[in-house]
Amino acid sequence: MPDNHKARLVEFCYNQNIPLIEDDTYSALSNSETPLKALKAWDKTGNVIHCASLHKVLAPGLRLGWISAGRWQARVEMLKHVQSRNNEELSQQAAADFIASSAYDRHLRRLRAALLNQREQTAQAIATHFPSATRMNNPQGGLALWVELPDQLSSKQLFDAALAEKILIAPGLMFSNSNRFEHFIRLNCGQPFNPEIEQALKRLGQLCAELRQKN
Repeated sequence: MPDNHKARLVEFCYNQNIPLIEDDTYSALSNSETPLKALKAWDKTGNVIHCASLHKVLAPGLRLGWISAGRWQARVEMLKHVQSRNNEELSQQAAADFIASSAYDRHLRRLRAALLNQREQTAQAIATHFPSATRMNNPQGGLALWVELPDQLSSKQLFDAALAEKILIAPGLMFSNSNRFEHFIRLNCGQPFNPEIEQALKRLGQLCAELRQKN
């Protein structure tokens, strides 16, 4: 999202008295040389609840994240205290020391390069195996590709057909409370590309073509 849109979103939510929860899990995976600004950077009233973690960029098993909750900070701290266990201090200190070192920057550079390669290989497989008129985005970072199915094909139908063959995709219905993205799917690119993934994408393209013929 462009910075001017972020500023407008923060202002709009404040004016409409809508709390804005920002899930800033992926920004460190951007290919941009300039760090992306969070929505929180435009928050002057404490209306933005900024959440982030190391789950996607370092290690899920650490279970480390943080919240800057603005005017709800005291409430969030109280809920954290009464509803969850204490976080183990050693892992927090180890993560803090690693992030403060140059090794973390090197880790992020390697991770971004690997994810870029995996997204490109996945995109090439989609272009090769999916029906004509399939479209996809070209994200500047992250773990996933957003794919538009041809002829308004139902992502729910494709999800069901793929799941029956143990191929897991995310149908667009998951990302909206309407049917706006019903003909989109999200494909994860977080695993190193290999022949098994290639075969799964090939089969997914075949299922897509079969459903297209039926409709």
